[in-house]
Amino acid sequence: MIQKEKLILALDSLIELEKRLAVLFHRDMASSLSFGGLGEADRRKILEYFQARAVIQTKHANAIGEIKKEAQGGRSDVY
Repeated sequence: MIQKEKLILALDSLIELEKRLAVLFHRDMASSLSFGGLGEADRRKILEYFQARAVIQTKHANAIGEIKKEAQGGRSDVY
């Protein structure tokens, strides 16, 4: 069993990690696509793929946020 406070702290860490990774990843991808020497069609295809990944990542971060809300409203130490 994990204490409620520890669970909430762990979820906060995960949410922060998701945010930092998203910024770093997208910045690096933008640089790579700009200077990678790819053709326009390939660049567009890769960009579409990574935009889809960004949507999934956002959904994941939102799911973690919902779990955190449930934990905050729940009874202590039942996780």
